[in-house]
Amino acid sequence: MPATLLKNGWSIHKHLGNKILLAFFRRLTPQGICAHVDLLRFEDGIAIVSLESPCVMRFSPAEKGEGEDVDVLLSPGSLILMSGEARYRWKHEINRKQIGFQVWEGEEIDQKRRISITLRKLCPS
Repeated sequence: MPATLLKNGWSIHKHLGNKILLAFFRRLTPQGICAHVDLLRFEDGIAIVSLESPCVMRFSPAEKGEGEDVDVLLSPGSLILMSGEARYRWKHEINRKQIGFQVWEGEEIDQKRRISITLRKLCPS
C-alpha cells in the first residue's frame, strides 16, 4: 500500500469504500471531464488513479474569486487524494478541446488511451 494513502489519517477501509468508477478515454475524441465537485452523496475522501497516458488536471476554486486555477500533470500511475477543502472547495477537470493532446508548460503532451480509476464511498442512507 502506498505510504501516501496513510498520510493525514487516510485508511483503506474508511475512504476507498464501495464505489469504483472505471473510465476509458480515447485519443481520437476530445474526451475529458467538466469542472465539478463530486456529489455530496459521497463521503469525504476521493482517490483517483490515472493510467497509461499523461494528462493535465485543472483545479479551480468552487467559488469565484477564492483563488487561482492550478494545473497538475498526471503522469501514468499518478494517484490523487482529495479530502477536506480539496474535496469540497475545489473543482477538478480534464479539459481536452483538441483531439489527442493537451499542453503542459508550453509543450504538447501526446495522449493515447487513458484509464482513470476513481474510488469513493457512498454516504450511509
